[in-house]
Amino acid sequence: MQGTARTGEWKDSCIVAWSDHAADGTVDAGNPALFECEDARRWRRIARWAASLALSGAACVGMAAAANEVVRPVRQDAKTSQQTETRNADLSILDEVEKSCWTNIASKRVYFAHQHRGEELVLGLQDILASHPSIGLHVRAQSSFTAGEQLFAKPAFVHGPAGADGEPERKIDRFVAFLRSGEGTHVDLAVLDFSMNDFDRSTDPEKLFEHYQKAIETLERERPTLQVFAATVPLACPEQGVRERMRRMMGTTGNIANAVRGRFNDLIRAEFGNERTIDFAHAESERPDMTHCSVIVGGVRWPARCTESVVEHEKSTKLERNNNKREEDDAAKSKRTTAETSPRQGHETLTRAARQALAREMLVAFARTCEGTPATTSAVGTD
Repeated sequence: MQGTARTGEWKDSCIVAWSDHAADGTVDAGNPALFECEDARRWRRIARWAASLALSGAACVGMAAAANEVVRPVRQDAKTSQQTETRNADLSILDEVEKSCWTNIASKRVYFAHQHRGEELVLGLQDILASHPSIGLHVRAQSSFTAGEQLFAKPAFVHGPAGADGEPERKIDRFVAFLRSGEGTHVDLAVLDFSMNDFDRSTDPEKLFEHYQKAIETLERERPTLQVFAATVPLACPEQGVRERMRRMMGTTGNIANAVRGRFNDLIRAEFGNERTIDFAHAESERPDMTHCSVIVGGVRWPARCTESVVEHEKSTKLERNNNKREEDDAAKSKRTTAETSPRQGHETLTRAARQALAREMLVAFARTCEGTPATTSAVGTD
């Protein structure tokens, strides 16, 4: 079962997937792909008891045996890694957009609130503008403006910080407040890009989405000419190997957070539709050969960021593990239980193609505001 366009219920960090054919909304227990929540809870209780005995001995043996596991990220030699990092995304869809459409977009005032992924996107956007000067966007960082200088005195793509990670509700409120401010009233197109670390296994995606939806609806009623695009949230690379299996047994795997992000993205797509959604997550989870990266949580398959899109993934994974260790130490000091902790991912540096793919998705979404332009999410590819 794919984690897309599906209704469900979150309980104990589990996804209860409902049968598409059950008119009364009952769980189709005969479908093996559906969620096995009761089994998961039972095995988790057993695993927590057993883990305290096994960690010092069996875990070490398991880690040694995992050294040759197939699921480990593939180590690239220097030549292959360099080729991957300098490869370009497939930008052919941009050539299908009429020059008049790009001219129209370049005449607008665009506000892009973001954190780390947005920085990667801006680098990709600058690459695209260098190779496609006809697009004509004038990109400026909010921090580059001098005191007293108006952000939107003339048409521009202005990008700036969305707020502190881990506080998505405050990011939403800050985004709306800016668009209601004197500077923000000049904005024509606006995008809020959440961070990967705004979501963990304890996040309630339905509750957060309700807050987001109401804020955007209220803002659009106040300003009918403003166009707000909803961006799907960043995904993380799958956790793999013996460490992931042990964390899964303990109920703390980071793949659960990817399922949370996937659920929130499903809600974004269902509410805002293709015309108003910038599907960054689709680009992140698609390989150059058009296959998709994913993780399975509770019997449900959810999209994940492909490791091929990350530069030196092993270094990023090490940073992530260090972050996880610090969080676990903090949890112990505050006497929180293991079940209450949630791993946080370190920021990852994307390849050139991955950066361009993110920027391409935004440009294609903007182009949909013009008549006669591509109306589907572009496919990720490289040349």
